[in-house]
Amino acid sequence: MSQLLLCGEGPHDIGRLDWSVRNESHQQSDGWLQRLVARLRTSEGDAIALPLRQLLTLPPRSAARTPREALARKAMVAKFRAMQEGCSGVVFATDADSIESPARAAKVAAIEEGFASMPGEIGTAPCVPMGTAEAWLLSDAEAWRTLGAKDLTKLPTQPERAWGRPHDPKSGHPKSVFQAICKENSIPDDQRSRADLAEALSINTAISRCRTSFGPFVQAMRAL
Repeated sequence: MSQLLLCGEGPHDIGRLDWSVRNESHQQSDGWLQRLVARLRTSEGDAIALPLRQLLTLPPRSAARTPREALARKAMVAKFRAMQEGCSGVVFATDADSIESPARAAKVAAIEEGFASMPGEIGTAPCVPMGTAEAWLLSDAEAWRTLGAKDLTKLPTQPERAWGRPHDPKSGHPKSVFQAICKENSIPDDQRSRADLAEALSINTAISRCRTSFGPFVQAMRAL
């Protein structure tokens, strides 16, 4: 049995701690990352989740630092926290926030630099979806049908190329398209729907339709 540390941007990625009246304790709910990692990992075990915002680094945030340096430092701290927790590996997830391959590659390189700067023999896996994570979740029509979707006319044929203004409901941005498909099919646009899609997603289909970013993540998980 091995334990992984999963670091992500928010509840949609890594779930949240909710108070259970029945158990009188906090219970961790799943985001899409937990469900996907559980399917891709090559050994049995559990996972603990940590929001990226909790990866505090020094010097303080107010100090001058490039975004690349800040991301690398967070990856370094993530690996350190994983070793502190006795984990055998760490998965660091953040959106590329771009559909340009060089921009995504720069983020992956920064994460890998951060991992390399922290000595320690544990597995590491950068998880950087092209655009946003919703692009991966838009790759498989059959997965949507398991949630009851019938109208999938807005499902993009090239999810990794889907882009537009992020807060415009009519744009081609992955989050906007995801929201539109959910609305048209009476599916909640929430954490649980994303987690359920990640569990139903065909890995081979996602690889074939998101070759730039999903394929490398699958490879990293297999190596992990």
